[in-house]
This record gives sequence, structure tokens and C-alpha cells, in this order.
Amino acid sequence: MKQILLTLLLFIATSAYADDYKILYISTETIEIGGRKLRKGDTFNDKATIKWTLASQSMRIKRIKGNGVKIKVVTKELMKGLKNQTIAELEQQKSSANGYASQNIKKNHTSTRQAINY
Repeated sequence: MKQILLTLLLFIATSAYADDYKILYISTETIEIGGRKLRKGDTFNDKATIKWTLASQSMRIKRIKGNGVKIKVVTKELMKGLKNQTIAELEQQKSSANGYASQNIKKNHTSTRQAINY
């Protein structure tokens, strides 16, 4: 019982922390994230709001604090339709889409490609 409680507490504590990302590349000189003008090499929290200035603006980011090392390219187009314009929200949307795809594969016996391209 103590182990279950301790594991649950540990899970809650680690999930409450946000991931930090470092900007590896940016298509413009600066980008506003969390109310600050950031440049290549700067870091930000995944819950900070990104303000895109150009439709073609993009950046390559690397997770430096959080679960696993992950490098990704983020664009204004990719985040289109997200309410808060945060990396955390993008990750949550991606998880939901993958969950839907997994359920669709199991339920309808479709391929991964068919489920993801719904």
C-alpha cells in the first residue's frame, strides 16, 4: 500500500513540472515566447505562449528538461487552431491524436497510416 501511494505521489509531482526547451534554430532573428523576445540558444518553458509574427516563421527546439530528449520543428501552421499556442498544448493534441489512431486501428483493423490520415 505504501509503495502504491509513494508511486502515485511521485507521478503527480513529476507531472506538475513543465518541460524546458532550448531554441536550436529560428527562421527569424527573434520570437516572442512567454512575453520575452528570445533568440537561438535561449530556453523557455513548454507552458509559455508563443506569439508568431510571420506565417512562415518556424523554429527547431530541443527538450532539455523533462521526460527524454526530444528535438522537434515547430511552425505557426503546425500550431494553427491551438487556443493557448504552447508546446504543452501541442504535445497534448498530439497525444490525443495518437490515442485516437491507436483506437481506430484496434477497432477497425486499419493500418497505422490510414488511422493517422483520418
